[in-house]
Amino acid sequence: MAPTQRPFLPSLLKEIGVGIVAWAVIFPVGALATLIAVTLAGGERVPSVHPIVQYVDGHRLEVFLLAVVIAPIVEEVIFRNFVYGFFRFRFPGFFAALFSGFFFAVIHPYSAVLMPQLTVLGAGLAILREHRPGIVAPIVTHMIVNGLAFLFMQLLF
Repeated sequence: MAPTQRPFLPSLLKEIGVGIVAWAVIFPVGALATLIAVTLAGGERVPSVHPIVQYVDGHRLEVFLLAVVIAPIVEEVIFRNFVYGFFRFRFPGFFAALFSGFFFAVIHPYSAVLMPQLTVLGAGLAILREHRPGIVAPIVTHMIVNGLAFLFMQLLF
């Protein structure tokens, strides 16, 4: 007899819910990491704005789709499957998550002060991927992060 599979929709909804809860856990840890980094840097202002901001005006829908939908899907496939997988094969889970999280932070064009926050995010997404059956939950968490960043960009610029 074939193993029983969970119905698609309830499984998808559960993974979406897990992604939302994961954001609520990862975000405060990342914010604390940023606060510590800013304090250690002597209160350096974080002037960091993603280079995509210059293209937003007049192209909001395209930037939204790229930043909030496409980038999280592509980055999660690359970082959680390939990069994390590479490190996971060579190191225990926590270190693999930390190394892939740091690599995730390095490729994002922000101020060095945000490196701890992005490392925490990348590591948190890797840990989430380790404990979930697929990449839906990390994609949802990543979409929330990028969606909120996009929203704040719209409000500030």
